[in-house]
Amino acid sequence: MQMAIAMGALGAAAAPKEQAAGKPGWKNDDFSWIRGANYTPSYAPNDVVIWRDFDAAVVDRELGYAADLGLNSVRTFLNYIVYEADPEGFARRFESYLALCERHGLRAMPVLFDSCFGQEPTLDWNGHWVMNPGTSREHPDFWPKLEPYIEVLVGRHRGDERVAIWDIMNEPVFSPGTVAFVKHWSARVRDIDSTHPVTVSVAGGLAFANAFADDQDVIAMHSYSFPMPMLRYQIDLMLDLGRAKGKPVII
Repeated sequence: MQMAIAMGALGAAAAPKEQAAGKPGWKNDDFSWIRGANYTPSYAPNDVVIWRDFDAAVVDRELGYAADLGLNSVRTFLNYIVYEADPEGFARRFESYLALCERHGLRAMPVLFDSCFGQEPTLDWNGHWVMNPGTSREHPDFWPKLEPYIEVLVGRHRGDERVAIWDIMNEPVFSPGTVAFVKHWSARVRDIDSTHPVTVSVAGGLAFANAFADDQDVIAMHSYSFPMPMLRYQIDLMLDLGRAKGKPVII
């Protein structure tokens, strides 16, 4: 199991008694209840394999480990090309995943798209991490083909309390095409599902976060900074941005 602690609210005084995502009152949630991790099943080197070869027994066991660690959330990467090859099969696997999350008292943070690491995804590529949906599919001409994927994932789960937050894209690169892609799907997901917040998990500091701050309901930061004073400095910048925008911040 590949599990990296990666989720937690910043700057909250106390956790609310109720986890409101998926309910009408989620906008009053400060998300200080999140104790989570990135989760990639041990059988999968990338998110194509997670869903192409979905192994419910492995996922069940490993989500049990997460619950035993006291976590309540898992952030998991999806991939469009698996949906493209088998739409209903992908939908069934995603439902199975959500059911297993619920079984272990975990909320899901699905990552709809991913800008890392520059490898175009294919169904037979299984050795390295890959992008989702890939640079070739980010052009506006392709967006109509992505619409059913978003409807299956987001539209079918309006009001689903097993979902905590929709993460539009993992660490988007700062290019005009990718920025336009993220802004389009942030708006589209918010249009489709008003019962859940959206975020964009950015790396690269304040400039990246500020570029998408108005497109998300919860500001999410990734940091690879070292030593610790630099990380603390980046956290403080994000908290200032959150206060200025009136939005919660998670790391």
